[in-house]
Amino acid sequence: MLIISLVWLQVTSALTGGWETVERVSVPWVEGVGSYELSIEQHVGSPDHRADSARVRIRVPGRPDFVFVNDTNPYPFRALDELTVLNKEVLRFPYRLRSRYAILTNALLGKRRPPVLLLVGDGGEDPDPLIIIALDKTGYPVTIFYAELAVTELRDLDGDGLPELVGNATYAEGLGKCTASYDPYSVFKIVRTATPRVSYDIALSKSYNEAHYVWAGPHFDPKWKVDHCTHGKYRLRPMNR
Repeated sequence: MLIISLVWLQVTSALTGGWETVERVSVPWVEGVGSYELSIEQHVGSPDHRADSARVRIRVPGRPDFVFVNDTNPYPFRALDELTVLNKEVLRFPYRLRSRYAILTNALLGKRRPPVLLLVGDGGEDPDPLIIIALDKTGYPVTIFYAELAVTELRDLDGDGLPELVGNATYAEGLGKCTASYDPYSVFKIVRTATPRVSYDIALSKSYNEAHYVWAGPHFDPKWKVDHCTHGKYRLRPMNR
């Protein structure tokens, strides 16, 4: 049985060795194991103290710290109140974590497995990177997903009782009235192995796009454009026409 009663400690501007701790949360993640401690940190690397990278540090009882560095862009993690679709979709599932940045939820793996931790980076003009951290079979944190993905839906698409992650890895570019670049939805499946993993599912991606968009392959393709002059109707056309 999981214990998700939490103690929240807010730390403001605790600067140590170039890393500024903006939040610290104590999390008893699994029954019978001492509290894990989650710290959200930003690296201060310029005179004006602009954060040039961000990281997650998790202190694990009796083991070395787990550290994840969000180093693909120069922005910190997004606060939950900045989120749109991910906030709305994930927050409708029960979770208990008094954090401005992280969500601890059973939504992706079910109530019989330890919850996963979700954080969102700031992608700037690109989709925000989504970070999912789970526990392996020994109880140590492991990053099971890290990719730019504008989450649009969490829904069970294959009837296995667990939701799939649906989103866009790229944003469509407007090419004129009612026309945009081809940027398909991506569907990722959460697999409940001993150490959970997340994998792109091309079959589910194809069927989802055929039902909600168009399909010309799993990625942005400059050979195609999409007409959408009628609301909810999409038409695939060659770019040179």
